[in-house]
Amino acid sequence: MVTRRAFIRSIAVMAALLLTASCLADVTLPEITQSNPFNMAGSGAVTGNGGGGGYVSWTDGNVQGCHYLGAPGTEYPWREERWDTPRTIGSLLFDATQRAFGGDIYVDTGSGYGTVPLTSFALSSGQSSLLVDLSSLLGGAGVCGVKVVVNNSMAEDHYQIGEMAIFSQPVVNLSQGATTVYEGGKSYAGGGSVTDMDLNSRWRADNNGDVNAVGFVVPGDQTIDVRGIRVSSGSYDGAGYGWHDFAVQITYDGDRWEFLRDAEGDIFFANTPSNVSLAWIDFGQTLTGVKGIRLYGDDVLGNNPRNFSDPNGGWLVEEILAYNVLPVPPVPEPATMSLLALGGLALLRRRR
Repeated sequence: MVTRRAFIRSIAVMAALLLTASCLADVTLPEITQSNPFNMAGSGAVTGNGGGGGYVSWTDGNVQGCHYLGAPGTEYPWREERWDTPRTIGSLLFDATQRAFGGDIYVDTGSGYGTVPLTSFALSSGQSSLLVDLSSLLGGAGVCGVKVVVNNSMAEDHYQIGEMAIFSQPVVNLSQGATTVYEGGKSYAGGGSVTDMDLNSRWRADNNGDVNAVGFVVPGDQTIDVRGIRVSSGSYDGAGYGWHDFAVQITYDGDRWEFLRDAEGDIFFANTPSNVSLAWIDFGQTLTGVKGIRLYGDDVLGNNPRNFSDPNGGWLVEEILAYNVLPVPPVPEPATMSLLALGGLALLRRRR
């Protein structure tokens, strides 16, 4: 016979369990997708020159497929994309494969590119990726074309761009410089950082049945508002490497990790073909107050990343870029647009 005290105690235990379960509930995102709705690269007519190694797509999701210039003194490699109607450009994201590089960005506002670039860019020797904000220069004005010319501003003997994204809105990288955290796995090169915008530094999962997770947390009392992530993996070691099946977790306090679930309540998985080294995950909404994000895999979920050709280790994660989109700046007055070329010229003079 159950006493009143035992009954009350059991009710209290059940209430505590329900409360704990509600506190540990995973995050359901009805519109989460493996995409980036703000990236319009490849939606227009894409052209480029051959350089020293042939023209290869910069919008195929594979950083290994690169545009390559073999030696100094030959034509600088360039890539252009044009649209039938003007498009609003917020930011551009470049990925190189091996060499540091620099270059110039030209835009066609309706009367041609002109001879003065809108802005110039350069990667340091410790970077492989760079996010360039064009919104402040264009002020929300539409452009008919974007042309990127890779030049010798970094004094290297050849240059490579593996991939390029063109965003319709300004995009900010929230994870750069954040602290890399992991469970299982090990540093593979460059200290194992996945938040330094360098595809040379990476983390490798263990080739076993244990949990493997890698991600980042922002320092101190900081939190971030995140729209989505981009995962870079396998751009150096062939299609046999890379996390091509993983779940995503977030934390709001830096300690408790929660799975992202889809509209059906199932854990969301990214399933990326083995010949693609980039995976975009769009949350469908902006998550506020996020402390960190990580990728997760284990044998219980059936997606522990492995490289069966290498018994000593599993697959690689090179970079996790967490992004948010910002409002498009207001369109400037016509007189301001006429000064864009002069502003670009002044920028070049300051850089020199």
